[in-house]
Amino acid sequence: MKNDTYERELLYWSEQEPVWRDLEGKTVMISGASGMVGRCLTDLIMTHNRFTGHGKETSIIALSRNREHRRR
Repeated sequence: MKNDTYERELLYWSEQEPVWRDLEGKTVMISGASGMVGRCLTDLIMTHNRFTGHGKETSIIALSRNREHRRR
């Protein structure tokens, strides 16, 4: 469930340079990706990837044990 406030927060945090410097071009594994925290982290990384330059995207390996809840 997304709303305008959530989208604004994702955009704000996806633009914060110090947060992303160490993750650019890396792969991260998110355990529990269908849960609240895992879903938020996945959304945040994907939002950042939309605005980053080619080759600087952060790849995601999302783990979830519930097929019905996984989104991507």
